[in-house]
Parts: sequence; C-alpha cells; structure tokens
Amino acid sequence: MARHAAKQNNWARRAIIAGALPIAIAAASTGTAQAQDTGSANIPGLPQVAVPPLWNPYDMNSHQWAVFTPGYAPTPEQRIADYSDTGRHFGGELGIALGGSLIGVPVAGIAGGALAFAGPAFGAVIGPAAAGIVAATFAGALAGGSVGGELGRQAGADLAHQHNAEGRVGSFS
Repeated sequence: MARHAAKQNNWARRAIIAGALPIAIAAASTGTAQAQDTGSANIPGLPQVAVPPLWNPYDMNSHQWAVFTPGYAPTPEQRIADYSDTGRHFGGELGIALGGSLIGVPVAGIAGGALAFAGPAFGAVIGPAAAGIVAATFAGALAGGSVGGELGRQAGADLAHQHNAEGRVGSFS
C-alpha cells in the first residue's frame, strides 16, 4: 500500500519538535527568572478594576477555627490574622453558594427555554446546555468565592481591630 506524501516526513517533524521543546522550556524559564512585576496595565481611557485574589478553600496556612477554641487569648497581631482567616473562610463559603446560585439559576432558565424550543433537536441541544449550566455555575462560584473571601477578610480584620481597641480603653497611644 502506497504511503501518502504528507506522512513520509512525519518523523522529521517529530524530531524537530522534540529537539526544540527543551530549548523552549529553558528559554522560558530563563526569561521568567528575571521577570519583574510591572503592575496592572494602565491603559489610558479604560476603567481600572480592582480584582480580588482567587480564594483558595484548601489553604493549609489558614487558621480559620482558632477563634473558636476555648480560652482564646491571642496577641493583637495574631487576633487580626486569625479573624481575617475566619472571615475569609466563611465569606468565601457564602460567596461560593451565592455566586454559583445567582449565576447558575438564570443560565439554567435560559437553557431550559432553549430546550423547550428545541423540539426534535432536544438530544443535540441537551449536552451543550448542561455543559453551559455547569460552566456558568462553576465560574459564578469561583468569582463569588473570591469576592466573598476578600470581603470576609476585610470584615474579620475590622472586627479584630475593634476587639483590639476595646482592650486598650483609656490608652490613646
């Protein structure tokens, strides 16, 4: 059986890619070693939007349950850190629930409307509709968790500052 002309040079392409791949990896890692943070892209005329950091519910350095331990008596700095961790945890959990439902429910309604009009094409439409619902719910949960975690962190830090100030009544330093 004769081989197609496009398949005869397949080994040559593979060898070139295999040889270029380590060079590209080395060049990329060398370039990022000296990379400097340039800050946000300040493009004139565009609004600057502060994006909260992504909330990580599996942060192993977080001590969100420390404030609930019996006999909790931290230093003022440790109280701020613990309250911030607790606020970030509960704010992120609430943000995930609200963000996922507030975005997933309308998308599910839109997808249901599309399925109602699909008629005979129901089978071809159900897969993309289900994938869209899942993707929108996941994106909403991720965004809601990040915003909720950041707002919870700020609320926890504010509460810790209030508790620290209550401990220093009469001191104006």
